[in-house]
Amino acid sequence: MHSNNYDVPEVENSPCTVDDINSYIDNMIDLGQKALNVGITPIFIGYPHSSEVDLSLSSGGFFWFIDNDTWDFMGELYKARITSELPEAAFLDVWDGFEHRGDGVHQTDKTSRKAAKVIAKFIKKNKAD
Repeated sequence: MHSNNYDVPEVENSPCTVDDINSYIDNMIDLGQKALNVGITPIFIGYPHSSEVDLSLSSGGFFWFIDNDTWDFMGELYKARITSELPEAAFLDVWDGFEHRGDGVHQTDKTSRKAAKVIAKFIKKNKAD
């Protein structure tokens, strides 16, 4: 998801295509299936809605990556595919009250703690005896 991790300057990239998004989701599904195959229940979390993030911030904006409509499409497709193709996996909405750390997309420590509590509550409720 971060082009500059591959030594490609972000400004030299183009926005994600549907194929790019599906490829990313394919990788997540493969990873989730590997966890299920060894008896681990993977926990996936969704994306906050575009109204809770600000894609215009950080490094001159995320124009090279995604716009609001595509962000929401990606989040909806991610959830739909994960829940359909990995029904034994958990999919949690952990971003109620999402706050970003000023860069538009990465959560604050407070938001991370709230998300961690949702995940911990799920694990406690669903732990094997």
